[in-house]
Amino acid sequence: MNQLDHQHWLSEQTAAQAPLDRQIFFKLAQQSTRQYVDNEHWKPIAAGTEIVPGIKAVAAYGHTPGHTALEVVSNGAKLLVWGDIVHSHAVQFAHPEVSIEYDSDTEMAKTTRYAFMKQVAATHELVAGMHLPFPGIGHVVQASEGTYIWIPVEYEPVAK
Repeated sequence: MNQLDHQHWLSEQTAAQAPLDRQIFFKLAQQSTRQYVDNEHWKPIAAGTEIVPGIKAVAAYGHTPGHTALEVVSNGAKLLVWGDIVHSHAVQFAHPEVSIEYDSDTEMAKTTRYAFMKQVAATHELVAGMHLPFPGIGHVVQASEGTYIWIPVEYEPVAK
């Protein structure tokens, strides 16, 4: 987990100051990480950290204070696992300025979404993320200035 998210979600003080309808998210984060933290199997990281050879943490702030994408490099090929940059592919590729209530900083989330879409469209980098249509991996193509299209990779079952 990114250090910023660690400080935010695992802070009892921050949780207590959160609106009542958001406190459940802090409770869930704290419950789901407690065993790792208690057993010292938890290591908050900073953006830019190479987690293991070929996998690097990339700042993707906005959805959460420390939302982090992962850049995976293998044999010269790149894959960007961007997490929750997009929540509604049908809306946010054509309108990256649209945010959702779950983004902790909507302006930062919009800025991050635009920057990531622009970057991967220019580099033709393969992208994977949550909330994308099956198979959840593909490419971003620029449709016009500031608007994009999602092109999923072709999926074909492997014969036995």
